[in-house]
Amino acid sequence: MADFKEWEGFEGRLWKEGIDVRDFIQNNYKPYDGDESFLEGPTDATDKLWGELQKLQKEERAKGGVLDMETEVVSSITAYGPGYISDEFKRFRASCWFADR
Repeated sequence: MADFKEWEGFEGRLWKEGIDVRDFIQNNYKPYDGDESFLEGPTDATDKLWGELQKLQKEERAKGGVLDMETEVVSSITAYGPGYISDEFKRFRASCWFADR
């Protein structure tokens, strides 16, 4: 059985021997009974981005539910590169977990 330093403090055995999410959760879940006071509020950048999204949603609803549509390229997971609401928001790409996938 593998035993990595990163696993120290985690209980269970089956999830260490193979893919067993249930075993990991059953052995390591601890309920949180506190409140949300540890959470931070949104950043100015998040508020700005959310404001832009809300404008686009309003425009989308005004157009009957579709803001714009591609009719030339067949869609697939690799059909397009990354998309951004505007050039200003490209800097958020680095903070997205999926940015380079």
